[in-house]
Parts: sequence; structure tokens; C-alpha cells
Amino acid sequence: MAERLVAQIWIGGRLSANRADELCGAISAEYVSLEFGDGQFCPNNPQDLLQARVEHHDSRVLRLCDDQASWGEFADLESFLQEHAIPYTRQSEAGGGYNGEIVEHRPPDDPICIPIDANGSPTVDVDAMRRVAKAIDIALRRLDAGEVCKAVLRLKRARQSLCRRLPPDIPPLPSFEIEGYQPPEENHGQ
Repeated sequence: MAERLVAQIWIGGRLSANRADELCGAISAEYVSLEFGDGQFCPNNPQDLLQARVEHHDSRVLRLCDDQASWGEFADLESFLQEHAIPYTRQSEAGGGYNGEIVEHRPPDDPICIPIDANGSPTVDVDAMRRVAKAIDIALRRLDAGEVCKAVLRLKRARQSLCRRLPPDIPPLPSFEIEGYQPPEENHGQ
């Protein structure tokens, strides 16, 4: 039986107009809502998708929520987004013995999973950070002893170790747009 966890996903990027119906279907199949506790969001056309956008870090993106997401994921929707190179950010809260996570997908790169705490802040591997701190301590002792070349080498290794454990810099999620879609003109009293 699937563990049900609170999750939300922000979708950005450019979608071709001929894929809008497929995205509408993928969203409807996930039984998501626009806000936690709201009814299911079932978009039928590009206009529904564009009207559902919200402000998010200087972008206008689709934000979808589910307080009962299977394993805290939107498996079919995320597969669709990855298949069609559509960027997204998904956040799943911890629960039932499972850690929370943020998944960042910025095509053409593979999705990156970042563990988070209960407040949504990224977590670190404490043992790995202690090893980096120890390497820095050794480098500082070498500097004090006048062994500059050995200290620099230790510092470079410590930095490499630290960088391997940090997620890469992830660009902001771009605004969600539909290429080639012209919204219907409103009939102004005619």
C-alpha cells in the first residue's frame, strides 16, 4: 500500500500548444488541486492552464497540490514533464518514516533530489561535513607550521569534497507559457 504524503509541484517552462491537451489529461489524472483542501483541478484547454498560474519567485507558474500524494510524488505527471522537457519543482513533506524532499528538474539535466527537513530546508550529511571540517583543521595546522603547499592541497581537497556533496546551482523556474497559443478574443458587447 502506498504511503500518502503532502506534496506540491510548480510547473514552468514552455509547452507547445499541441501538447496542452496531453498536459491537461496528465494533470486531471493526478487528482490534484490548486490549493490544499480544494476540489480537483481538471483543466480542459490551454486557457484553463494559463488562468491557473500563480506568482512564484518572479515567475508565473502552475502550482498543483495534493495532501494525499502517493509516496509524495506525481509519478505520471512528472514522467510526462520529463519526457517533454518541461521544468518543474516538486516538494514532498516528510511523513510515515519517509524523509521530505525537493526534486528540481531543469532540462536537459536529470532531476535532482534534495532531502529536506520538516520546515522545507535542505539537510546535509553531518558525517560528511565533519570530515570536511577535519580536513580544514589539518590545513590550518599546516599553515601554522609554515607548510603552505601542504595546507593549500588539503584545502583544495576539502573544497572538492564539499562541492561533491552540495547540489548544483539550480536556475529559477521559468514562467509557464504555451507556445503558439492565442487566447480567444473577448466579445466586447457585440
